[in-house]
Amino acid sequence: MNYISTKDLSKLRFPDYWNRDPHSWGNVNDWDHYWIGKQQHSGKNSKQDCHTALSRELRQLQQIFADDSHVAYEVICRFKRNLKESTQLLKLYIVRKWCQCTPWLIRQP
Repeated sequence: MNYISTKDLSKLRFPDYWNRDPHSWGNVNDWDHYWIGKQQHSGKNSKQDCHTALSRELRQLQQIFADDSHVAYEVICRFKRNLKESTQLLKLYIVRKWCQCTPWLIRQP
């Protein structure tokens, strides 16, 4: 069963992930696993590349499902919130690691 029209699917870079019931799209971690599997041989396997691709897909999906009464719209908004939280946690982790590696920069009088 097609949940998205063929015309709209052509606007997406990863249509096979999205062409199913929006409730089965999962979450950011599910996307990460899917994307890494798709990109195994391309060399673009960083978390940043993965989340950039997801962000672009979500932007496109929001345009496709512009009607906020559609069930997919709510799922897209949840995905965007989760992606934002994940990005903020990653930034905190990087800052903490940087502080641990360069304590002499922080503790100067």
